[in-house]
Amino acid sequence: MTTPTTAGPDRHRRNREAAFARLDALLATLGPHPTPIVDHQKEHDMSTTTGTNTLRLDVPAGVPWIDFTREFDAPVAAVFEAHRDPEKVRQWLGPRGYDMQIESWDFVSGGGYRYEHVTDHGTFGFRGVFHSVRENEFALQTFEFDGAPDEVALEFMWFEDLGDGRTRLRGRSIGRTVEGRDAMVASGMEHGMVESYERLEELVTG
Repeated sequence: MTTPTTAGPDRHRRNREAAFARLDALLATLGPHPTPIVDHQKEHDMSTTTGTNTLRLDVPAGVPWIDFTREFDAPVAAVFEAHRDPEKVRQWLGPRGYDMQIESWDFVSGGGYRYEHVTDHGTFGFRGVFHSVRENEFALQTFEFDGAPDEVALEFMWFEDLGDGRTRLRGRSIGRTVEGRDAMVASGMEHGMVESYERLEELVTG
């Protein structure tokens, strides 16, 4: 028999695992996708780049964050605007085949957002707050999946002008726990990021 002091945490854990399992099953139906460069290591150089427009993920052991780098053949203003304008966000955020419905998207300091991805396998909601936004330079936000309440991530993004009309997007997502971070990775997060940034590249270079 589960005691009253553990019923809440146990129920939360089961609900979270079930939600991530649904996401994992959905992503498995989407077929093969490009493989990102993933480094599982204890320490890494934040300035490391691949020299190509390939998503690079660093998933260091024993800490609750993920670092990523992605370059684009487009000016920094275009990449930033694709994050600011909700109509443009709708065209790239999420894997191919998702119908994105944006309830709110206010990409300014103190603004917030809520959206859903609607699929044949269910509806998945996400929400958060934009704490700080500096045009063409930086954004700091929270990120929460409706299916895993209390597992809120803090996400930093830097928009770096590389010159010659090119941009580097660099970010860090910090989860509440290492276990929560690992659950996000296991749910197919890499797949979603790869296809999202492919779609973003198509949008800003089209």
